[in-house]
Amino acid sequence: MEAFLKLYYKALDEQEAAMKGKKNFTPLVRKDYAASVSHEEFQKIDRELKDREQTIVGIFLDAVNNHDGQTIIELANAVWFFKDKRLPNRIPADRERGTMIALKTLLDSAGQKIPIRTLAEFMAIEAKAAGKKFAIPEDGFSALRRKCKDMNFPLAESRKTSRK
Repeated sequence: MEAFLKLYYKALDEQEAAMKGKKNFTPLVRKDYAASVSHEEFQKIDRELKDREQTIVGIFLDAVNNHDGQTIIELANAVWFFKDKRLPNRIPADRERGTMIALKTLLDSAGQKIPIRTLAEFMAIEAKAAGKKFAIPEDGFSALRRKCKDMNFPLAESRKTSRK
């Protein structure tokens, strides 16, 4: 759900910037150009926003028609997640969660699940890229497991082992 809403909010931010006459939409570049957006560019932005809206409305109505409360809850959680991550007062999402969203989208589309250890190893590569160290925690990835549960991440069943 977060991937769909991220695309929607990006399109909404672009439309709002275009309506204010700003050529530059990305928050990473600090310059605002005085040049206004052409009519064709604005129509393209508006069309993209309408498509994103229809996708979200379709997901919601499909969940309502199928009495799928879990999907509605996931949609609500994704909306709540993005409440302070929009322009102009954008607080960036943590890097780990962004990586997990991208990976979750790929796994969901393929219908696959991965073990928690594989996810942790993948996140270790990401942590190394961010300049952080990664160590296998003693608690069996409980913090990562909680984050996966919150995001409804497709984890494969893990073996139950007893502590010695």
